[in-house]
Amino acid sequence: MGFWDLMIQKDDFIIQGINGLVAVKNRFSFGKQRIVKSMKKTYQNIDKGDEVYVVLNGPSLKKQNLSLLKGKDLMFVNRGFKHELYKELQPKFHVFVDPKLKSGVWPITWLDEILEMTPEVIFIMPVNWFHLEKLKPYKKRGVKFLWMLSNTPLNCIGVSGYCFKAAMFCGYKQIYFTGFDANGLAYELINHQSHFYGANEENNTKTSKNYVLDLLMHSRHLRDLQRLAESSKKKGVEIINLTEGGLLDMFPRKTIEESVKASK
Repeated sequence: MGFWDLMIQKDDFIIQGINGLVAVKNRFSFGKQRIVKSMKKTYQNIDKGDEVYVVLNGPSLKKQNLSLLKGKDLMFVNRGFKHELYKELQPKFHVFVDPKLKSGVWPITWLDEILEMTPEVIFIMPVNWFHLEKLKPYKKRGVKFLWMLSNTPLNCIGVSGYCFKAAMFCGYKQIYFTGFDANGLAYELINHQSHFYGANEENNTKTSKNYVLDLLMHSRHLRDLQRLAESSKKKGVEIINLTEGGLLDMFPRKTIEESVKASK
Protein backbone atom coordinates (compact mmCIF):
# COMPACT_ATOMS: atom_id res chain seq x y z
CA MET A 1 0.00 0.00 0.00
CA GLY A 2 1.39 3.38 -1.02
CA PHE A 3 1.68 6.56 1.02
CA TRP A 4 -1.35 8.28 -0.51
CA ASP A 5 -3.49 5.18 -0.01
CA LEU A 6 -2.61 5.37 3.67
CA MET A 7 -3.53 9.07 3.71
CA ILE A 8 -6.95 8.25 2.26
CA GLN A 9 -7.52 5.56 4.89
CA LYS A 10 -6.34 7.95 7.61
CA ASP A 11 -8.89 10.54 6.50
CA ASP A 12 -11.60 7.86 6.31
CA PHE A 13 -10.87 6.88 9.90
CA ILE A 14 -10.85 10.45 11.26
CA ILE A 15 -14.03 11.49 9.44
CA GLN A 16 -15.85 8.30 10.38
CA GLY A 17 -14.94 8.88 14.03
CA ILE A 18 -16.15 12.49 14.08
CA ASN A 19 -19.35 11.62 12.24
CA GLY A 20 -19.95 8.87 14.80
CA LEU A 21 -19.66 11.40 17.63
CA VAL A 22 -22.10 13.73 15.88
CA ALA A 23 -24.56 10.85 15.41
CA VAL A 24 -24.44 10.13 19.16
CA LYS A 25 -24.95 13.83 19.95
CA ASN A 26 -27.94 14.01 17.59
CA ARG A 27 -29.46 10.95 19.22
CA PHE A 28 -29.72 12.93 22.45
CA SER A 29 -30.98 16.10 20.78
CA PHE A 30 -34.60 15.40 21.59
CA GLY A 31 -35.96 18.47 19.79
CA LYS A 32 -34.37 17.42 16.49
CA GLN A 33 -35.40 13.80 17.01
CA ARG A 34 -39.01 14.85 17.59
CA ILE A 35 -39.04 16.83 14.33
CA VAL A 36 -37.47 13.97 12.37
CA LYS A 37 -39.97 11.53 13.87
CA SER A 38 -42.82 13.71 12.61
CA MET A 39 -41.14 13.81 9.17
CA LYS A 40 -41.16 10.00 9.09
CA LYS A 41 -44.89 9.92 9.71
CA THR A 42 -45.51 12.45 6.94
CA TYR A 43 -43.05 11.54 4.21
CA GLN A 44 -42.36 7.82 4.57
CA ASN A 45 -46.01 7.29 3.66
CA ILE A 46 -46.00 9.88 0.89
CA ASP A 47 -47.85 9.07 -2.33
CA LYS A 48 -45.03 8.00 -4.63
CA GLY A 49 -43.66 5.32 -6.90
CA ASP A 50 -40.47 3.32 -6.43
CA GLU A 51 -38.27 5.76 -8.34
CA VAL A 52 -37.20 9.37 -8.10
CA TYR A 53 -35.14 11.52 -10.45
CA VAL A 54 -32.58 13.88 -8.88
CA VAL A 55 -31.75 16.78 -11.20
CA LEU A 56 -28.50 18.54 -10.33
CA ASN A 57 -27.12 21.62 -12.03
CA GLY A 58 -24.14 20.56 -14.14
CA PRO A 59 -23.66 22.04 -17.64
CA SER A 60 -24.42 18.64 -19.18
CA LEU A 61 -28.13 19.34 -18.57
CA LYS A 62 -28.08 21.50 -21.67
CA LYS A 63 -27.47 18.34 -23.71
CA GLN A 64 -30.45 16.44 -22.30
CA ASN A 65 -34.17 16.43 -22.98
CA LEU A 66 -35.64 16.79 -19.50
CA SER A 67 -39.17 17.00 -20.92
CA LEU A 68 -39.08 13.18 -20.96
CA LEU A 69 -39.26 13.28 -17.16
CA LYS A 70 -42.62 15.04 -17.02
CA GLY A 71 -44.91 13.22 -14.60
CA LYS A 72 -42.01 11.63 -12.70
CA ASP A 73 -41.13 12.30 -9.07
CA LEU A 74 -38.41 14.94 -9.45
CA MET A 75 -35.99 16.52 -7.00
CA PHE A 76 -34.25 19.77 -7.99
CA VAL A 77 -31.64 21.74 -6.04
CA ASN A 78 -30.44 25.30 -5.45
CA ARG A 79 -30.67 27.39 -8.65
CA GLY A 80 -32.30 24.51 -10.51
CA PHE A 81 -35.52 26.53 -10.67
CA LYS A 82 -33.83 28.62 -13.36
CA HIS A 83 -34.17 25.71 -15.80
CA GLU A 84 -36.57 26.61 -18.61
CA LEU A 85 -38.65 23.47 -18.01
CA TYR A 86 -38.92 23.80 -14.23
CA LYS A 87 -42.55 24.95 -14.19
CA GLU A 88 -43.58 22.41 -16.80
CA LEU A 89 -41.92 19.54 -14.92
CA GLN A 90 -43.50 20.46 -11.54
CA PRO A 91 -40.83 18.92 -9.28
CA LYS A 92 -42.05 17.18 -6.15
CA PHE A 93 -39.03 18.29 -4.10
CA HIS A 94 -36.54 21.17 -4.04
CA VAL A 95 -33.43 20.93 -1.87
CA PHE A 96 -31.54 23.74 -0.12
CA VAL A 97 -28.78 22.84 2.34
CA ASP A 98 -26.06 25.37 1.47
CA PRO A 99 -25.44 27.88 4.31
CA LYS A 100 -25.61 30.64 1.69
CA LEU A 101 -29.40 30.54 1.94
CA LYS A 102 -29.25 30.81 5.73
CA SER A 103 -26.70 33.64 5.71
CA GLY A 104 -28.43 35.71 3.02
CA VAL A 105 -25.85 35.31 0.24
CA TRP A 106 -28.72 33.62 -1.58
CA PRO A 107 -31.99 35.58 -1.24
CA ILE A 108 -34.84 33.90 0.60
CA THR A 109 -37.11 35.21 -2.17
CA TRP A 110 -35.91 32.29 -4.27
CA LEU A 111 -38.50 30.30 -2.35
CA ASP A 112 -41.20 32.69 -3.59
CA GLU A 113 -40.04 32.26 -7.18
CA ILE A 114 -40.18 28.49 -6.81
CA LEU A 115 -43.60 28.51 -5.13
CA GLU A 116 -45.02 30.70 -7.87
CA MET A 117 -44.13 27.98 -10.38
CA THR A 118 -44.72 24.90 -8.20
CA PRO A 119 -47.07 25.70 -5.29
CA GLU A 120 -47.10 22.10 -4.01
CA VAL A 121 -43.34 21.62 -3.94
CA ILE A 122 -41.75 20.17 -0.79
CA PHE A 123 -38.62 21.99 0.37
CA ILE A 124 -35.94 19.74 1.83
CA MET A 125 -33.70 21.55 4.33
CA PRO A 126 -31.48 20.76 7.35
CA VAL A 127 -33.39 20.33 10.60
CA ASN A 128 -30.97 22.87 12.11
CA TRP A 129 -32.85 25.52 10.12
CA PHE A 130 -36.23 24.61 11.60
CA HIS A 131 -36.39 27.72 13.81
CA LEU A 132 -34.80 30.08 11.28
CA GLU A 133 -36.62 33.41 11.48
CA LYS A 134 -36.71 34.00 7.72
CA LEU A 135 -38.52 30.68 7.18
CA LYS A 136 -41.32 31.35 9.67
CA PRO A 137 -43.56 33.23 7.19
CA TYR A 138 -43.43 30.25 4.82
CA LYS A 139 -44.27 27.78 7.58
CA LYS A 140 -47.24 29.96 8.62
CA ARG A 141 -48.48 29.89 5.00
CA GLY A 142 -48.49 26.11 5.07
CA VAL A 143 -45.51 25.65 2.73
CA LYS A 144 -44.32 22.05 2.92
CA PHE A 145 -40.91 21.23 4.42
CA LEU A 146 -39.02 17.99 4.88
CA TRP A 147 -36.46 18.61 7.63
CA MET A 148 -33.45 16.32 7.35
CA LEU A 149 -31.06 15.31 10.11
CA SER A 150 -27.45 14.78 9.03
CA ASN A 151 -25.29 12.46 11.08
CA THR A 152 -22.48 12.83 8.56
CA PRO A 153 -21.59 16.55 8.51
CA LEU A 154 -18.00 15.88 7.44
CA ASN A 155 -18.97 13.88 4.38
CA CYS A 156 -18.27 15.94 1.27
CA ILE A 157 -21.14 14.91 -0.99
CA GLY A 158 -22.92 18.24 -0.40
CA VAL A 159 -26.39 18.84 -1.77
CA SER A 160 -26.29 15.65 -3.84
CA GLY A 161 -25.73 13.64 -0.66
CA TYR A 162 -28.77 15.25 0.94
CA CYS A 163 -30.79 14.36 -2.15
CA PHE A 164 -29.78 10.71 -2.01
CA LYS A 165 -30.38 10.55 1.74
CA ALA A 166 -33.80 12.23 1.45
CA ALA A 167 -34.80 9.88 -1.37
CA MET A 168 -33.90 6.87 0.76
CA PHE A 169 -35.68 8.42 3.76
CA CYS A 170 -38.87 8.65 1.69
CA GLY A 171 -38.51 5.01 0.67
CA TYR A 172 -37.50 5.25 -2.97
CA LYS A 173 -35.73 2.10 -4.15
CA GLN A 174 -34.45 3.48 -7.45
CA ILE A 175 -32.69 6.82 -7.50
CA TYR A 176 -31.81 8.20 -10.91
CA PHE A 177 -29.67 11.31 -11.10
CA THR A 178 -28.50 13.62 -13.85
CA GLY A 179 -26.63 16.90 -14.18
CA PHE A 180 -23.93 15.61 -11.82
CA ASP A 181 -20.80 16.18 -13.89
CA ALA A 182 -18.54 16.35 -10.79
CA ASN A 183 -16.08 18.56 -12.65
CA GLY A 184 -17.50 21.96 -11.73
CA LEU A 185 -14.45 22.88 -9.66
CA ALA A 186 -12.18 22.33 -12.65
CA TYR A 187 -14.41 24.68 -14.65
CA GLU A 188 -14.23 27.27 -11.87
CA LEU A 189 -10.42 27.16 -11.91
CA ILE A 190 -10.36 28.09 -15.59
CA ASN A 191 -13.21 30.61 -15.24
CA HIS A 192 -15.57 28.49 -17.33
CA GLN A 193 -19.29 27.92 -16.87
CA SER A 194 -19.66 25.34 -14.12
CA HIS A 195 -23.48 24.99 -14.20
CA PHE A 196 -26.19 24.80 -16.83
CA TYR A 197 -27.16 28.43 -16.06
CA GLY A 198 -23.56 29.68 -16.17
CA ALA A 199 -21.35 30.36 -13.14
CA ASN A 200 -22.05 31.23 -9.51
CA GLU A 201 -21.20 34.90 -9.15
CA GLU A 202 -20.27 34.50 -5.47
CA ASN A 203 -17.26 32.44 -6.57
CA ASN A 204 -15.67 35.51 -8.18
CA THR A 205 -14.14 36.52 -4.85
CA LYS A 206 -12.37 33.20 -4.24
CA THR A 207 -8.61 33.16 -3.63
CA SER A 208 -6.00 30.43 -3.95
CA LYS A 209 -6.54 29.70 -0.25
CA ASN A 210 -10.19 28.95 -0.93
CA TYR A 211 -9.25 26.64 -3.78
CA VAL A 212 -6.83 24.68 -1.59
CA LEU A 213 -9.80 23.79 0.61
CA ASP A 214 -12.06 23.18 -2.39
CA LEU A 215 -9.60 20.77 -3.99
CA LEU A 216 -9.14 18.85 -0.75
CA MET A 217 -12.90 18.57 -0.32
CA HIS A 218 -13.31 17.54 -3.96
CA SER A 219 -11.04 14.54 -3.45
CA ARG A 220 -13.12 13.57 -0.44
CA HIS A 221 -16.23 14.17 -2.53
CA LEU A 222 -15.25 11.43 -4.97
CA ARG A 223 -14.18 9.13 -2.14
CA ASP A 224 -17.49 9.54 -0.31
CA LEU A 225 -19.42 8.87 -3.50
CA GLN A 226 -17.50 5.60 -3.88
CA ARG A 227 -18.50 4.65 -0.34
CA LEU A 228 -22.12 5.67 -0.99
CA ALA A 229 -22.26 3.47 -4.08
CA GLU A 230 -21.14 0.50 -1.96
CA SER A 231 -23.44 1.17 0.99
CA SER A 232 -26.57 1.80 -1.10
CA LYS A 233 -26.27 -1.64 -2.70
CA LYS A 234 -26.26 -3.23 0.75
CA LYS A 235 -29.49 -1.35 1.54
CA GLY A 236 -31.16 -2.61 -1.62
CA VAL A 237 -31.25 0.83 -3.23
CA GLU A 238 -30.20 1.37 -6.85
CA ILE A 239 -28.50 4.68 -7.65
CA ILE A 240 -28.18 5.12 -11.42
CA ASN A 241 -26.26 7.83 -13.26
CA LEU A 242 -28.07 9.44 -16.21
CA THR A 243 -25.59 12.30 -16.60
CA GLU A 244 -24.32 12.98 -20.10
CA GLY A 245 -20.59 12.38 -19.54
CA GLY A 246 -18.94 13.49 -16.32
CA LEU A 247 -16.62 11.74 -13.88
CA LEU A 248 -18.84 9.46 -11.84
CA ASP A 249 -18.04 5.88 -12.79
CA MET A 250 -18.93 4.37 -9.40
CA PHE A 251 -22.62 4.19 -10.35
CA PRO A 252 -24.13 2.21 -13.25
CA ARG A 253 -25.04 4.40 -16.22
CA LYS A 254 -28.13 4.71 -18.37
CA THR A 255 -29.56 7.39 -20.61
CA ILE A 256 -32.70 9.30 -19.68
CA GLU A 257 -34.44 7.59 -22.58
CA GLU A 258 -33.51 4.12 -21.27
CA SER A 259 -34.67 4.94 -17.74
CA VAL A 260 -38.03 6.26 -18.89
CA LYS A 261 -38.58 3.27 -21.19
CA ALA A 262 -37.73 0.84 -18.38
CA SER A 263 -40.21 2.45 -16.00
CA LYS A 264 -43.20 2.15 -18.35
